[in-house]
Parts: sequence; structure tokens; C-alpha cells
Amino acid sequence: MTAPAATTTTAKQLVPWDGKINWALNGTTVFKDSDEERRARVNPSNTFNRESHSKLWVFQFGLRYVPAAFEHNVYRAIKVDNLPAGAGLAQILAPIPGEILSARLLDTRAITGSKTALVTFVHQADAVGFLRAAAGLLPLKAGPPARVAPIPTPSYPISADMEKLIYDKGYTRCIRITHLRESLKGDICRALSTAYLVPQIESIHDGPSPGESLLRFCSIKAAAAAYVLLRAQAKFDECQWEFVKAVRSKNPRIGIWD
Repeated sequence: MTAPAATTTTAKQLVPWDGKINWALNGTTVFKDSDEERRARVNPSNTFNRESHSKLWVFQFGLRYVPAAFEHNVYRAIKVDNLPAGAGLAQILAPIPGEILSARLLDTRAITGSKTALVTFVHQADAVGFLRAAAGLLPLKAGPPARVAPIPTPSYPISADMEKLIYDKGYTRCIRITHLRESLKGDICRALSTAYLVPQIESIHDGPSPGESLLRFCSIKAAAAAYVLLRAQAKFDECQWEFVKAVRSKNPRIGIWD
């Protein structure tokens, strides 16, 4: 007979993430010089040469964004962790004021012990204002408060196309639909599912008035795509559409950051 092999267990080492990214790049670009970058841009074998120049962000800012000293509105992202198991984006984002560009719920349980929400604001002033008001904690309906911290890595600039939608046309991530017949409510999700937009829905709620619904998406980009898709369908011709602004703090201007 042989003695049974000894068994050992190693506890998982949970590593809290401070939000910093350690870059392998010393600068902003993967190109050696401007000539190599130009050749990559005009090379017909590259698929991105058919894109408009406003979408070629890798050439505008580089793979890694390093802001100049005079640039503002740079640090726009926060992280929310120590989340209870059942917490979703709708619960996390509800108490956060300010205009949100995008929000993602990341499965970081194997690393930090809980999921992590990454929230990027349109305005750095809103991110700073919320962080100061929260003082590191975000109360949730179930469980202990979540932890809130800034992302010290610069947020990538909003694209020129998206800036036009936000500042010129008033796009947000929340759409109010009025004059919506009850029979058409199910058609909204069916229409969005054909464009793979259902996973981008944060929540759908009935508004205070009859025939009114509020659609909240995880990003302004998803809301813009849904807006174009739904308005193009004849069945929704009687509906009226409006982007709803988020509630901002009473004093959104934070010194030099705004």
C-alpha cells in the first residue's frame, strides 16, 4: 500500500485594482516614425483605409492617449467595485448624477473578488463632482456600500462624430418615447434584438404619462444606433422621440478641469 498523496490548497490572492494601466509603449504610437505611419494609412491592404478620417483615431491620438498639458476634460472615468453578487448597471447607475458617455460591468471576480463597473462621463467635472460627493462609497439597496475610485489613466477623447451628436444634437444615453401604443412595446425589443442592441439596454421603464416609455442604454453610442433604427420603422411613425438630459450636480464646474 502507498500512502495517499498530500493535498494542499492555495487561497486565491485577490488583487485590488488601482485603475492604473502599465503600458508597454513608451509613447503614444506603434509606428517608428511619420513615414511608417503614412504608409500604413494609405496601404490598400489595410481595411481601415476605407474609413472616414474622423474615425481613424489611432492616427489622430495614437494607440495610447497621452494628453498635452493644456488639454482639459481628460480624467472622466471612475470604477465601482466591492459590488454585491446581484448588482446590475441599473442599480449602480441610478444614484450617479451627470451625463454618462458609457458604462460597462466587468467580470473581475477572479481578480478582485467582485464585479467592477467602469463608468465614463462626458464631462470630467461630473466625474470629479461625483467622487467628491460620494467620498469613496456608493450606497446600494442590497448589501454594504460599493467602493468608488477614480481611474487615474486619461480617458480616450470622444470622437468628432460623437461630439457633434452630443453637443449639436443633444444626444444622451436615455430616450423618451411618447404616443407609444401598448401593442408596440414588445416590438421595440424585437427590433433592437435584430441589431444586437438588447445587451446594450440598461433598463426600460414606463413613464409617468400614458403611452410614455424611457429607454436607458449603456452608452450614448448604443442609444444613437437604437434611435436611428427605431425611427426608420413605419410602425413607430406615430411616436415622438426625445433624448433626456441627465441630472447634473448643482455646481458642475470644478476649477480648471471644466
